Amino acid sequence: MFCAFGMGGSGTGVWRVLWLAIVWSIWKIKNDITFKNKICDIVEIFSTIQAKTWAIIRDKFKNFIFSYFDWVIALLECIKMLKG
Repeated sequence: MFCAFGMGGSGTGVWRVLWLAIVWSIWKIKNDITFKNKICDIVEIFSTIQAKTWAIIRDKFKNFIFSYFDWVIALLECIKMLKG
């Protein structure tokens, strides 16, 4: 599934963690909308997902050396440089 991004083999661990972080973020946002009557703001949702995925990937992979700015600007390049 991740071969289209050139991430077969060792990079798939990064993509799995990334996918789980995105799904978890969307789930939490959905709960906020449903149970706390928050309004859906797509920009806020996207920013939240970026921040949470960066934090989770940074904590999970010891060789993650990228700043949040790098993560936002060049996501695929950051992922390709990691070994999962």
